[in-house]
Amino acid sequence: MRFDRDDIFKVVLAAAADLNATQTDEERFDPAETTLLAGDGGQLTSLAVVTFILGVEERLSEALSRPVSLFDEFLIAEPDGPFRTVGSFVDHIHAVVTATAS
Repeated sequence: MRFDRDDIFKVVLAAAADLNATQTDEERFDPAETTLLAGDGGQLTSLAVVTFILGVEERLSEALSRPVSLFDEFLIAEPDGPFRTVGSFVDHIHAVVTATAS
């Protein structure tokens, strides 16, 4: 099954909608490509980042019919790491999904 970047972005948008549904108006975020997720200027709390990543993992696992693991405590802490923006997160997911495709 081919799962391209656009498909991944749709999964991320759906997980963002799930997260936003549980947040107050002030805590909701716009999941645009350049939206900062974590670190200085990030729109999500630490708990929200973890919840968001786990939500994406769950939706991806369902879509791909196989487990997908994205959470990496070391990468989350990197200022310019893959969890910095929505776009860098999508690119990271694409790399992980491509590398683990069977």
